[in-house]
Amino acid sequence: MRVKDRYLGMLRLLLILGIGIYIIINVLIVNKGYNATEIPVGTVRSSLKMPASAINRAELGYCQGKDWDFPKENFKCAIWDEHYVRYPTEEINGLFITSRIQETSQTYQCGITDTDEACQAPFVDEDEPETKFIAGIEFYTVGLQHSFRSPTFSQESNSKVYQGSSNAYAGRIVDKDGTVIGTFPADTTSDKPDVLTLATLLQAAGADLSNPSNDPNNSQRYSGIVLVVSIDYTNADTSSTTHYTYRVTAIPNADYKIFEVATGISGDAASRTATRRLTKRAGPKVIFVVSGEMVKFDFQVLLVQLVSAMGLLSVATIIVEMLMLYVMPLRKRYSEAKFEETIDFSTLRDTEEAALNNRANCDSDPVNYTSM
Repeated sequence: MRVKDRYLGMLRLLLILGIGIYIIINVLIVNKGYNATEIPVGTVRSSLKMPASAINRAELGYCQGKDWDFPKENFKCAIWDEHYVRYPTEEINGLFITSRIQETSQTYQCGITDTDEACQAPFVDEDEPETKFIAGIEFYTVGLQHSFRSPTFSQESNSKVYQGSSNAYAGRIVDKDGTVIGTFPADTTSDKPDVLTLATLLQAAGADLSNPSNDPNNSQRYSGIVLVVSIDYTNADTSSTTHYTYRVTAIPNADYKIFEVATGISGDAASRTATRRLTKRAGPKVIFVVSGEMVKFDFQVLLVQLVSAMGLLSVATIIVEMLMLYVMPLRKRYSEAKFEETIDFSTLRDTEEAALNNRANCDSDPVNYTSM
């Protein structure tokens, strides 16, 4: 049935036009619904370097006990190189940077003949533990080299679009608001890493080591902080060229501490004593994750989007029909034109069933049936 009504016709055309624009602009152009997507995987190698210029402890407020008035103790600052600051010295997809240390020298006092009760504390401190901050830790530089691979797409194509190392691609680092705060051009002629200061990573995460930690009496410089650096590879934007983006997130209320034990023997051959140096470390723990979104044209995906679009277009007809039959002033006239009312088949069915029953009675008792 075709309903001739200019208002309903215009409404249906407007709905179809709106749905069509949504499909073309949002589904196909903006979201590129004709592409298959895949999350890449990869690995990261990191390095740490001490600042090239001299560190002036007198210019650092936290070296004078002025770190937001906490911690309450007036800690001194030590100057360590990158080999002391990083612990452990090698870590896959991770990096720990020491910002605060507490060192204690201990001696083993539990002899062979001592009782178990006497050995409840086998090591005793030789002196009071000493706590220090690492001076200028924000100015230490982090070197990053990484690679990625799109598991399925790279098997279908050997193109470097879907796999490769960071030197072959341009990169950038953005802050919490998406503002670019640093760029890294592609350089296939060298094997140099991307170099960022710890201060840049903290800025990208919107964090500061002088901010209060999970313990309100201490700063994040004292208690540590956990940063997750997501390295997002993609070829999904208008450039259609693979590139990567560093996005840094600080995990809320997450401190990070680690313990280091260095054992040794002191004294001469006649009186050797077991000793150890216990170092409690705290600072930024940086975790690297390779992620992102790789895209590739896929006809099956496009076909699914088109079929879904055809189903969505039928929604316009359904909406107009509901308005026509239940909302519009002439809904009764529309209903009469749309639907043809039949006889009541329930009554017809009852009549036919009664006739069949009478015929059955006639066959079983023809005499009584005739007398009736």
